[in-house]
Amino acid sequence: MLQILKHRTYRHLFLAQVVALIGTGLATVALSLLAFDLAGNKAGQILGTAMAIKMTAYVLIAPLASALAERVPRRMLLVSLDLVRAVTALALPFVSEVWEVYVLIAILQSASAAFTPTFQSTIPDTLANENCTHVLCNAHHKCELTRAYEHDGQQWAWKMETMLDQINEAVKDAGGCLPMQESKKWRRKYRLLLKKAETECPAHG
Repeated sequence: MLQILKHRTYRHLFLAQVVALIGTGLATVALSLLAFDLAGNKAGQILGTAMAIKMTAYVLIAPLASALAERVPRRMLLVSLDLVRAVTALALPFVSEVWEVYVLIAILQSASAAFTPTFQSTIPDTLANENCTHVLCNAHHKCELTRAYEHDGQQWAWKMETMLDQINEAVKDAGGCLPMQESKKWRRKYRLLLKKAETECPAHG
């Protein structure tokens, strides 16, 4: 996996995504703490509403962003979305009402929801001339799992990422192909973890 980071353009793109995720996470925490400070005893209700706005933004914006990424210059779109998030962070000191927190969370999460699929859609183009299509199933998945754990607190995602690393090491130690029994063992663990994931993060629809 680390070998792919030798690709200069992909490395820059990957680091930009990491920085963006950290910034969005910190801004979300800051907005939550600000809501707590403004709301006092009603902080729980305010934070619940804020999280609902966050999830609604992802559900509504992400599909639209995926379609938009195919029709506009992706670099310009990514830079624009990062600028939106930066402006949102800079607006924090001027917030004095709870409704303003809601507006900033909606803007911040909408920009994040649009950024992720746009970023993902750039990977095949970035690596079009490289023999590294595995990035679409390794680096991409690990990035999503890391985000699910660090940003959304989903414990199953951390366990899944750890297990995938262990499987990768096991395959390397086995010379590139696991024995049948060991392969079945990992598959059982994988399916059990998926069931736990469905319990912790059930699908809605």
